[in-house]
Amino acid sequence: MPVRDIRRPTRNPQAVIPRQHRRLPERILVAVHQACDLVDLEVAASLLQILEVVLLQHGGTQPGSQNPGPYSGSHAASRRSLEGMIAAYERLWHLRHANDPVEDLLPQATGNQ
Repeated sequence: MPVRDIRRPTRNPQAVIPRQHRRLPERILVAVHQACDLVDLEVAASLLQILEVVLLQHGGTQPGSQNPGPYSGSHAASRRSLEGMIAAYERLWHLRHANDPVEDLLPQATGNQ
């Protein structure tokens, strides 16, 4: 049986496998959450740094930019990417500090009492 290239259009529209329409930042964010699920915190942190670079270099967080870049999408998509990145940083922080006593997480009072 010959192998058919799925990128070529066919006469039968149901024979073509649909592509996923995710932007690069969304794919990286999915990988961050997968790393967190596996408790691979170093990989998650590295992926978050890569996500920051992608968003900043390609205008993903700068709506109204003169040269928005290929990953910027709309203002709403950029905002969702930024919110997703912040949520992923929060998740990573909670995983890193899951075993810390609550007293260590509270700010220390300074001053004489």
